[in-house]
Amino acid sequence: MLFISRQVIREWLATLNRPRTGLLLIDLVAEAQTFEHHFTILDDTDAVTTHLLALLPQTGGMRVHDANIVATMQSVGVRRLLTNNPRHFDPFAHLITILPLV
Repeated sequence: MLFISRQVIREWLATLNRPRTGLLLIDLVAEAQTFEHHFTILDDTDAVTTHLLALLPQTGGMRVHDANIVATMQSVGVRRLLTNNPRHFDPFAHLITILPLV
């Protein structure tokens, strides 16, 4: 089973909704609307915020978005992360298994 967070959907949209991609916003929105059929989508909850606030000191306050992904994982007990940016998650390697997307 694959999980994504609502944050990941927002970041996906922000990254691809740029003139240099040549992609139309209407197409990106349509694609994002299909995600619920392919993934379990994890919500930002009070538990996520609690985990986030506990994790931030480990990063010196940096990498808030990455820490929020790990906090979301912790809030539901997900332990493995498939990512295109494995080094971003090094501060959390003691908490999760990082699987590089190659």
